[in-house]
Amino acid sequence: MKGLKCIEWTKIYSSEGKLIQQNSANSKIDVSSLSKGGHFLEIKSQQGLSRHQFIKESY
Repeated sequence: MKGLKCIEWTKIYSSEGKLIQQNSANSKIDVSSLSKGGHFLEIKSQQGLSRHQFIKESY
């Protein structure tokens, strides 16, 4: 995500709110194992907590 500095952790949740994946600082986020559909990405950085919705499409 552009503009975020010093990411502490990231979490991915299903559209139902179930925690699917948790990543430590500076690790890449792998969405290849996620099911098709809507998900939420939560990012904790020095700037605070941000939440983003995204859709995984199958290829």
